[in-house]
Amino acid sequence: MAEKAKSPKRAAKPGKSGNSAKKDKGGPLGRVAKIAGIVVLALLLIAAVIGIVFYERTELPDPNADFTTQTTRLYFRDGTSELGSLAIQNRTNISYDDMPQSIKDAVVAAEDRTFWTNQGVDLKGMGRAFWGILTNREISGGGSTITQQYIKIRYLTSDQTFSRKFTELALAIKMDNTASKEEVLEGYLNTIYFGRGAYGIEAAAQAYFNVSAADLTIDQSAALAAMVNTPSTLDPASGDNARQALLQRYNYVIDGMLDPIGSITQEQHDQYYNQLPEFPDIPVSDVYGGPNGFLIEMATSELEAQGFTPEQINGGGLTIITTVDARMQQAAIDAAESTVQRAVDNAYYITDDEGNRVKPSADDLHVGLASIDVGTGGILALYGGSDFVSNSRNWATTPRYAASTFKVWGAVAGLRNGFGLSSTLRGSTYTPEGDTEPVQNDSAYNYGTVTLQKAIQDSINTSFVDLIARIPNGTEELIRAANDAGIPEDDSWAPQVNRMVLGEGEVTALDNATGYATLAGNGVRNETHIVAEVRDASGNVVYSGNSEGVQAIETPVAQDLSYALSGAVAGSTVSAVDGRDVAGKTGTEGIAVGQDGATKQITRSAWLCGYTKQIATAVVMVAGDDGNQNLDVYARPGSGAFYGAGYPTDVWNSYMAVATDGLPFVDFDPPANIQPTVRNTLPVTSATSAAPQPTETTEPEETSAPETTRPVETTEEPEPTGPETTAPETTEAPEPEEPTRTGRSG
Repeated sequence: MAEKAKSPKRAAKPGKSGNSAKKDKGGPLGRVAKIAGIVVLALLLIAAVIGIVFYERTELPDPNADFTTQTTRLYFRDGTSELGSLAIQNRTNISYDDMPQSIKDAVVAAEDRTFWTNQGVDLKGMGRAFWGILTNREISGGGSTITQQYIKIRYLTSDQTFSRKFTELALAIKMDNTASKEEVLEGYLNTIYFGRGAYGIEAAAQAYFNVSAADLTIDQSAALAAMVNTPSTLDPASGDNARQALLQRYNYVIDGMLDPIGSITQEQHDQYYNQLPEFPDIPVSDVYGGPNGFLIEMATSELEAQGFTPEQINGGGLTIITTVDARMQQAAIDAAESTVQRAVDNAYYITDDEGNRVKPSADDLHVGLASIDVGTGGILALYGGSDFVSNSRNWATTPRYAASTFKVWGAVAGLRNGFGLSSTLRGSTYTPEGDTEPVQNDSAYNYGTVTLQKAIQDSINTSFVDLIARIPNGTEELIRAANDAGIPEDDSWAPQVNRMVLGEGEVTALDNATGYATLAGNGVRNETHIVAEVRDASGNVVYSGNSEGVQAIETPVAQDLSYALSGAVAGSTVSAVDGRDVAGKTGTEGIAVGQDGATKQITRSAWLCGYTKQIATAVVMVAGDDGNQNLDVYARPGSGAFYGAGYPTDVWNSYMAVATDGLPFVDFDPPANIQPTVRNTLPVTSATSAAPQPTETTEPEETSAPETTRPVETTEEPEPTGPETTAPETTEAPEPEEPTRTGRSG
């Protein structure tokens, strides 16, 4: 059998033989590439795992503290007229629905045109940022989305490091997955800085255009959105270069609003393009500047005393409604400042440190005015100085010599302890028992025996020292009367001993107004306060001022005293309040030649404290940085000294004419006619000398203030036998120059 022929085998190609060919495929480079690929995949897998773990573990931290604050606003008592604002950051949050569509579209066009579609991050931008960090540790370009910017500002820092960028990336993705785009944009627009100290769109709208954010126009929105990029260099108030740079950025925003945002038409684009909106002149406000700065300081201090923290007050978004009346406050400012200027214009020439003859400075003459709502204790107006920033000493709350305004509390003590208005007292110079120094009246005038009513109306020193001496524990009763009225004891009172009633101790204008308001309210004392109400950022009332009163002085005592004091005011004061019932007391304190080593007569304080049935107002005037210098250089022309019946009365009259305008006419209650139980034992004596009359002269052109003794009051009231049932007429022509003091105290 023939053997089958075998098929010939195909010759192997040169250089190859079976297994060796497979083994050598790709060579060394192939093996390196494969290994590299495996390493890269492993690294990517590790990175992904790390990224997932980092993402899962990364939580939104607490917001940066300053970005949780909102502006607190203070208002006058009408609740609409703004007094000032307080802020750690000037910010007022508003809801997404209250934001105009134009600002939403403009900011998206300016900062993140893919905002509505991206996942909260911009990978290309992040790549540029990482490269910047790698090359020079500085991020030299933008690229952050709105979500990333919001994360960085509200929760992180501006550190240019990998760790901060990775955290920002993770938080941005997480926020995009957990919050709606509307929520993110709302938070961003309430947080971002727009320049001029304005954080958030509401504050920015006010700072640049003096409108609410809801009223922003398209071009205004575009301009504000343009400034987010670099607000410090794009504020048009910074000059032409800034305005030109802003215009370029503004045009970019307007372009973006047309395409790709599509929120404006071509016609609107052409209308606004290359045409910035008008920026009104908005003065930069120093919240504590001017006389109203004292009110803001007092309101914040009062709230701190009630338990509010500085953080709550300055950044809690509170609405603080004060008790201050805007019209009355302006009247107080006008009255104080115009009177000071008139006093300076009319003042005597003095010699300055360089030997020049000059008028005294307006900066050295100070007015303190406090006005209180009778029945509530709310401060209606207060003037403590012309500018809180330049001099924060509040002359309405700085204690100074009370002078004869303090005699009122001696009268309260007397009426409480067996004396009546018809009780008789010493009216001439005498030496109190156990004393070595005689007490005398101003200009050493001797009135003889007088009634308490006469002593009140003519401010007779000797009578009040006699009264307190005859009251058991008289000094303690005097202090109790003042305390009950609402005047706290000052350290300066006790050293005055039996002369305390003459007002050589110190009282503030605000405390004096409080005390006289108690008399106006028939003895009901209210807690003096300046804050009426506080609402939180949500509009809830969280605090109300205490306006409840307590019967601190007996009603009959207050009624009789109001009756007596209504005869102590000048006719000009009655006219100022349009004939309303008015009561009050002037006061002038100083030292005579030889007293306390003085080489010349000096007046250190001058007052008028007075009230109608609705408003009690105290005015004090002092001189010098410390308020203890000589007022006489500002004396009215023709007057030998500075009196409470002069410029302080002018301030009071000018203010109260406005404050009482439009108020109903309310009469004082009739006097109670308290019958004395202390028997009158003094012999009846008459005045032993004629009261000196003030000399009217023309103002000298260049002369120093004359060293003269003070004239006494020129208006004499007939000595009554007891209180009448109606208040006496007080419209006689000449204004009285009130007497008093040990040395001089009127």
